[in-house]
Amino acid sequence: MEVNQTATQAIINKEVTGTFTLVKKNASKTVNLEGAKYRIWSEDVNYDETFTTDENGRLEINGLDPDVIYYLVEIK
Repeated sequence: MEVNQTATQAIINKEVTGTFTLVKKNASKTVNLEGAKYRIWSEDVNYDETFTTDENGRLEINGLDPDVIYYLVEIK
């Protein structure tokens, strides 16, 4: 760049989001449990979803707003 020239820079603004991960286990914590259902919701924003643990007992929810309070309850 030469003196008195204007530099151009591209800026990418990405929204920061959070991820929640849960692994459901049996009472003795030796086996991961598939098919457990959870409800996650927020009173702050319009969010109310149900999720089910996979074959590894794992549940992962992506794209959560880190500035929002979420509630989680096991429903099955």
